[in-house]
Amino acid sequence: MGGILLTRLNFAGFAILSLLAVVLVGCNHKMTQRFDPAEYSAYAGPGDGAILGQGFLRDRGRRIVPCARQLVIITPATAYTREWAMSLRRGWDTDSSEITRLRDHGIGRSAVCDLDGRFTIENLKPGRWIAVIAVIFPVGYPAVGDAIWGEVDVRPGQAAELTLTQ
Repeated sequence: MGGILLTRLNFAGFAILSLLAVVLVGCNHKMTQRFDPAEYSAYAGPGDGAILGQGFLRDRGRRIVPCARQLVIITPATAYTREWAMSLRRGWDTDSSEITRLRDHGIGRSAVCDLDGRFTIENLKPGRWIAVIAVIFPVGYPAVGDAIWGEVDVRPGQAAELTLTQ
């Protein structure tokens, strides 16, 4: 298995992603999309789909920097979660309280990238999912990096492939 599948305990990483947004840019963003729990009900519980992914950035020297040991967050692709992911990408501080509640309903998932930047998320219901990773690499203080995200369609009984980069 290319990635390391982890449990809900890693959802504390939402706080890390939000903190990264503040450190990188420091702007505050008020969500304009409404969180609608009904949009997420089809994604609740285990499914038989999976995402096999990889995430990486290129540093200023054009070297590839994988998302090694970084948290990957997977959420259903809705207008609300798209805005949330885009706000992280832009470096805005965003209230993630609704997103973190998804784990309590068995909807949001997480994993940690292996040393090569690969990850696996299993037991997903079919549908469109968003993956978000904060790729951070130390080059001094503060650390440098970016949030990257993408969408993928998961089909029943299949593993969808996803590469996240810029």
